[in-house]
Amino acid sequence: MTIDSYLYFYMFNYKVVRDFSNTWGVKLKNIGNIKILFVEDKLDDVDTALKEIKKVSPSVEYSVISDINKLQYHVKQFEPDIIIMDYSVSISIEKNILLDLIDELKSNFLHLPIIFLSNENSEQVAVDCMNLGAYDYVVKSRIKRLPFVVSEAINKGKLLHERENMYKSMFKKSKLPMLLLDLNSDLKILDFNEAAQKFYGYSDEEFYSMTIFNLNILPREEVIKYADKAKQESQSYFNFQHKIKSGEIKFVNVYSGPVCFSGKTCLLSTIIDVSEQKKLEMKNKKLEEQLEFLNRIESIGRLAAGIAHDFNNMLTPIMAFSDVGDSITDDIVVQGYFRQIKNTAEKASKLTRQLLSLARKQALYLENIKFDDFMNESFTMLKRLTTEDLDFVLELEDDLPYVKMDSGQFIQVLINLVVNAIYALKNVKDKKLHITVYTKLFQDDDLTEYADLKKGKYVVVNVSDNGCGIDRENLKKIFDPFFTTKNSDGGNGLGLSISLGIVQQHNGAIHVYSELGVGTTFKVYLPCDGDSDESILPEKHKEKFKGCDYNIMLVEDNEFVVESIRIGLSKYGCRIFISTDPEEALKKFLSGEFKCDLLITDVVMPKYNGGELYKMMKKVKDDLKVVFISGYASTMVEDILAIDKGVSFMQKPFSISELVSLINSLMREQK
Repeated sequence: MTIDSYLYFYMFNYKVVRDFSNTWGVKLKNIGNIKILFVEDKLDDVDTALKEIKKVSPSVEYSVISDINKLQYHVKQFEPDIIIMDYSVSISIEKNILLDLIDELKSNFLHLPIIFLSNENSEQVAVDCMNLGAYDYVVKSRIKRLPFVVSEAINKGKLLHERENMYKSMFKKSKLPMLLLDLNSDLKILDFNEAAQKFYGYSDEEFYSMTIFNLNILPREEVIKYADKAKQESQSYFNFQHKIKSGEIKFVNVYSGPVCFSGKTCLLSTIIDVSEQKKLEMKNKKLEEQLEFLNRIESIGRLAAGIAHDFNNMLTPIMAFSDVGDSITDDIVVQGYFRQIKNTAEKASKLTRQLLSLARKQALYLENIKFDDFMNESFTMLKRLTTEDLDFVLELEDDLPYVKMDSGQFIQVLINLVVNAIYALKNVKDKKLHITVYTKLFQDDDLTEYADLKKGKYVVVNVSDNGCGIDRENLKKIFDPFFTTKNSDGGNGLGLSISLGIVQQHNGAIHVYSELGVGTTFKVYLPCDGDSDESILPEKHKEKFKGCDYNIMLVEDNEFVVESIRIGLSKYGCRIFISTDPEEALKKFLSGEFKCDLLITDVVMPKYNGGELYKMMKKVKDDLKVVFISGYASTMVEDILAIDKGVSFMQKPFSISELVSLINSLMREQK
């Protein structure tokens, strides 16, 4: 039934209303004591209305005003249960003013019903009254209908009030922060609960002066867009970041939907703090990215190591035959050619060492170094790379520990980082490059963000510049071999990848932090595992050739390497048994057909590796000397190198003179 037809029913069917209680047997129920505020300028009409209302309420307290402008004041003072307003009094002021007055009244007193009385039996008047927010409209000539209307309005008001109190209690006592936002007033915060105050940290006065824009860090337009979605119930769940009073940013899930409050549509938002969960997700994502990066570098490293190994096998005979050719000719020009070939091969071997550093398979000459001494010496050298307009500073923590490291390799890491920083600073006016060194202890709980580190104490070398910075996409690729953002004459893109390999071979890690226009910081972590009493391991063999009259068994699966070493050692007087098959070499040795003073064996071979071959032969000859050779580092035979005497390692490529010097050194130890 529409409003018009509803009113028509009451206005033109008076007999039905008059006889309502008798015809259908409906009895007027007692609604108890009530308070009525009359807005009426005729006291006789007030008496008539009271007479009817007392049929449902034997005790009525009432107050009468004739000036509608004082309505708000009297409602606050008298606190009525219902307002009965004469229509003619209400229209004594402008309609817009009346609408604002009633809207404000209903905003402050949600469930206070208003009933209009009028002498006019007009459908238009009835419609006007309903548009003004009336609960109902009663024609004075049909005043007997009034008690039914009052009874119904009071009962519904009580029910709504009870529900309001219930929901208000739920709102206020909720353990989750809740906010009520005004959709028609710039998303102003109308109400909040204690949980919201505790979460955000604002007082009552502060909250009531705020809008949601003071909390949500998104741009204003974005917040409005999401509020519209929530109002239309097209989306009720959002992921936001809210700023609390302390300035901290919290990650929150917001459940928001429209509710009716004070006669207007508002948004009720429930906030769930997911900051810890979000931080954990970010940590897990960071770990996944680190693991992905490590796996990618590991794959690249295996490829680089394989290439370097094969290349070293090719360079070894080149260097060996160059030595032989140089020694068997007296022609100075020819000797020059051979030496040039050897020099070129040595330069090529530097590239393979870089590739093996990338793959963490380059042999390290480890020594225990007092790290502050090392950094002070390195800083003097690094300053030569810089210009006078650069603020280059070194800050060291007091009494830095010893670190077991290859100083020659690690200085290359520092050079690469400093050179990159200088390049990033070329267009900066106030150039700053600071190196700070300190120690840091990592416990198990600290390693959630450092997948590439182990528990323990580390020296941290912090290289920081205020240069151009690195964007996010390039930041993911800076350690990739041959990746560079420099000009064609600015580098080959191997510096950082090689630096990473060197640091990882020292069981350390490199982390990088960068922001465009702000600068870049590299953090290099090296484990503090040095001991000031230890000496250099392994020793560098630099002794010059003094002859080599020994029985040597050479086991190497690369025929070119075998032949070049055989010819080279034979030239210096060695008697050599060669084999490309370790099983065949073992049988020859066990048969006693060849008296072996020293074994030269490749580390990686089919059937038996070099370490296994040596251990089986040593069971027969306890004083057997051995030189392990490999295109890789010495990691596969480290246990033997650490325990057995008369054991050494030489990384390919090498010259025959270097090999002879090492053999003589080992054999003299026996004597």
